[in-house]
Amino acid sequence: MKLSSILNPHLIFNVETGGGRKAIYETIVNKVISGTELTLNPEELATQMIEREDSIMIPYDGVALPHLRLSQIEDLYVAVAILNEPVRLKENDAAPSRVVIMSLISENTSDTYLKMLTAFAKYLAVPENLDKISKCRDGEEVLAHLDRDGVRLKKDITAEDIMSCATEPVTPGTPLQEALDRFVRDRTDSLPVVGPDGTFFGMINAAEVIHRSIPEYLFMMKNVNFLNNFEPFNKIFHEEYSQTVNEYITPAQKTILPSASLIQFTISLVRGEAQTIAVVDEKNQYKGMITIADIMTKILRG
Repeated sequence: MKLSSILNPHLIFNVETGGGRKAIYETIVNKVISGTELTLNPEELATQMIEREDSIMIPYDGVALPHLRLSQIEDLYVAVAILNEPVRLKENDAAPSRVVIMSLISENTSDTYLKMLTAFAKYLAVPENLDKISKCRDGEEVLAHLDRDGVRLKKDITAEDIMSCATEPVTPGTPLQEALDRFVRDRTDSLPVVGPDGTFFGMINAAEVIHRSIPEYLFMMKNVNFLNNFEPFNKIFHEEYSQTVNEYITPAQKTILPSASLIQFTISLVRGEAQTIAVVDEKNQYKGMITIADIMTKILRG
């Protein structure tokens, strides 16, 4: 199905950026509800969207994606607002927004919404495409670009739609010190390890680094409350300058293909088969990682 088939050209329009985020959102909501029988309060909806964005703090990077799920509507309403000037809508945004894709989602249209969002996100992640769309003068021009570029809704949501690519892999030769710094900087406890050509070797896990510094006999004790020893941490401080990631690589708990279905890897995570799932292609090239946090962020609060 073409992405253009679920978009209304009359809900694709240019918006003046003066007045800030709330004014922009109110303008878009007003445009959505005009010509319909929806009895919604634009100011109230704009406030709810802003409160939701500020509570979740997901940064926008050129494209803003405000949305609400509403029990009082029965369809999916999508508006695409092209801003006359780029504007940073939130303090933590990675870049000023040039396009705002606003969605009002009914209780029965979450699946279509997620597929629409996935199609837009993948398309607009290419700078040239975002540049094209941000220069369009009306809805028909936007839809023509989407059709010409073959943008379609996927039949199913898969691993490549949910995986996070934000965590940069390390290599076997990366100093342990750098890996420890990355755990803190990236706010993660696992890092993918790849070769020079992107081949996936496994993971380095923060818990495993600490585990190896603690004598094994201590793990056999049932009661360690009496212990008061900083030595294991001193061992890490001493060795982080001389050791590399290669000495701490462990096999991934689970790997899946980019085409793996949403329900497949969700069940694996919920069952506890893995806390972090590595996504690799048929040639074992690393593509990304999936955790339960990605399910929360991109599905339940996407």
